[in-house]
Amino acid sequence: MPESSSPGLPIHGIFAEVARRNPLSPALVFGSERLTYSELNDSADHLAGILRREGLVRGDRVAVFADRSLETIIAFLGILKAGGAYVPVDTAYPGPRVALLLQECSPFAVLTTHELAGALAPSGLRIMITGDLLAARDAPQPHHDYAGPDETGPEDLAYILFTSGTTGSPKGVAVPHRAIARLVFDQEYARFGADRRFLQLASLSFDAATFEIWGPLLHGGTCVLYPGGSLPDPAELMACIRECGVTTAWLTSTLFNTIVTVKPEALGGLDELLIGGETLSVPHVRKALQLLPGVQIINGYGPTENTTFTCCHRLPRELPADLVSIPIGKPIAGTQVYIVSDQLQPVADGEFGEVLCGGAGLATGYWNQEALTREKFITPSFATPGSTVLYRTGDYGRFLPGGVVEFSGRRDDQVKIRGFRIELGEINAVLLRHPAIRDAVVVADRQQERTVGLVAYVVSGDPSLAAAAVQEFLGQHLGSYMIPSEILFLPELPLTVNGKLDRARLPVPGRDRPAVALLAPGTETEKLLHGIWSRVLRTEAIGIDMNFFDIGGTSLLSIELISEISKAVAATPRPLSVVHVYQYPTIRDFAGFLAPAGTPAPQAGLSAEDRAARQRLARQRNRRG
Repeated sequence: MPESSSPGLPIHGIFAEVARRNPLSPALVFGSERLTYSELNDSADHLAGILRREGLVRGDRVAVFADRSLETIIAFLGILKAGGAYVPVDTAYPGPRVALLLQECSPFAVLTTHELAGALAPSGLRIMITGDLLAARDAPQPHHDYAGPDETGPEDLAYILFTSGTTGSPKGVAVPHRAIARLVFDQEYARFGADRRFLQLASLSFDAATFEIWGPLLHGGTCVLYPGGSLPDPAELMACIRECGVTTAWLTSTLFNTIVTVKPEALGGLDELLIGGETLSVPHVRKALQLLPGVQIINGYGPTENTTFTCCHRLPRELPADLVSIPIGKPIAGTQVYIVSDQLQPVADGEFGEVLCGGAGLATGYWNQEALTREKFITPSFATPGSTVLYRTGDYGRFLPGGVVEFSGRRDDQVKIRGFRIELGEINAVLLRHPAIRDAVVVADRQQERTVGLVAYVVSGDPSLAAAAVQEFLGQHLGSYMIPSEILFLPELPLTVNGKLDRARLPVPGRDRPAVALLAPGTETEKLLHGIWSRVLRTEAIGIDMNFFDIGGTSLLSIELISEISKAVAATPRPLSVVHVYQYPTIRDFAGFLAPAGTPAPQAGLSAEDRAARQRLARQRNRRG
């Protein structure tokens, strides 16, 4: 472990040492913008000084409501230097959810931008515009590092990340400084160093961002901030990786599958690719190993409560012919993993049980939720002295020969979609707040093993209640990735003789189509697009005026759609990207977009107002990928 990671130093203390040794090395890259270590350190010092003069004291939380940018990373570091803890709040969340998260963490202030500040008013919170604070720097100041008003230590809070909660309210995972250090020091699951360039692609409110940001910055490497959204266009991703010399990236399993399907060469510039968030697809991994010989693929597993990674598995170039699932690997350094029975006793190797984990990466618990912390963070009798507290992951697995762990699923109704952890009970709780809904249940629906979707079964007292209205209501309270793609109305939920929900009797989703006429394609372009739409969505029951996102399309499938269209159409008005699926979400609209210049675009059967409303809902539902 390098000197900068010596015991007792918080994250910003480690960074300050790295910056002193590498003042002119590139720390951050964001499109055409660059910051050296010296510039990043000085900017964070300046911001820390402002926060302290405003009254921030050790342990205060500071929310960051901003998109990916140089200023956002400066904000994270400056908050730590001032002795506080940062709380990323996703800008894609609806207003009520943002308000709830801010209420839960009781921040000293909210750092944001001019463009986003209006979404926080009137909140009664101290709103600080990061850009203004940094732009107002006085010329030359004496250099000094802000280590925190009371010498922040490894056990102090570094950040809070909110995850889905079963009660209808999110729960904040409180992560200390030492957990971040454990993630990136003395590790062999990935390569760290001054010559490494990590891609920062994940949502800043997702724990993968911890690895993407602090992995390079605590070793003198470069953090390359992806200039687009968290759902990249494969061609743009390839350009970013190659132009910026990215060496290391992390993708959700679903995004990995999509890119391997439509443009695997986009990942060819990497030398290490970590994948996680969901179970890996063996066929997609085989294809990637074949087509990307220079890329080391790593399966990473871990709950937010154990700081990004608990186990990792560096995949060999050749997989066994009879391999059914990709192991999640061995515990990374500083981590303990146990497989236990329902009675919380270790099971024999090869037997399935619940996965418990502990070690230096463990969170201190859930913010302001002592009862839930006691329930999930336990001290079993068998724990070794170095792991007296263990986290109950709710995952099932077993130890294979050699100490490798195999994951086998969840023990409750928690699921992961595109890497985001979702408690189905939280969606249920929000559904039941709707005045017209008497009962509801949400289940996960695996759509032909390509993706995982959500289906809501709803019992309503209002026969006029429409699925779109239910989705819109959910969108006012939940993240877009938590909105079910299917809303099925039932006269009552099926029950067993014991009065419990009979899941086996729930009707199989039949993809209820919106009330739009099933109009057949007329032009040759429409017929071509209809065939592509049908292959991607795996159904031919598509009218040319149906919105792609209303009939099973997702932002990930839009990548596949654009890839297919690009292969089939010789000439297009301009290079195609997923943005065009949002702009022209029906076959008729897209055919009009592809029409030769000067040809009037066909008018869709939907009214402009209805089409605009549908596109707004689609963007909200799919923004997060």
